[in-house]
Amino acid sequence: MAWIKVREDLSRDPAVFSIAAATGECRRLTVSRLIDVWVWAGRLTGDGFLPLATLEVVDAVAELPGFGSAMVRAGWIEP
Repeated sequence: MAWIKVREDLSRDPAVFSIAAATGECRRLTVSRLIDVWVWAGRLTGDGFLPLATLEVVDAVAELPGFGSAMVRAGWIEP
């Protein structure tokens, strides 16, 4: 089981606003998709580096095309 800490103000983080705007979704759904991506990544890595995780894979995990690119633009992942 993976445990992640979620800040109480996460849905109000400027990066979440940016990702939500870029994907056309509400912030609360954006936070849910971010949690899915973080849990998935946390199970696969100890250092945050996933060499085979393309932006398309992040999109698939988030179940939304363009989600990985929006995370890059927000500065939350590196391509």
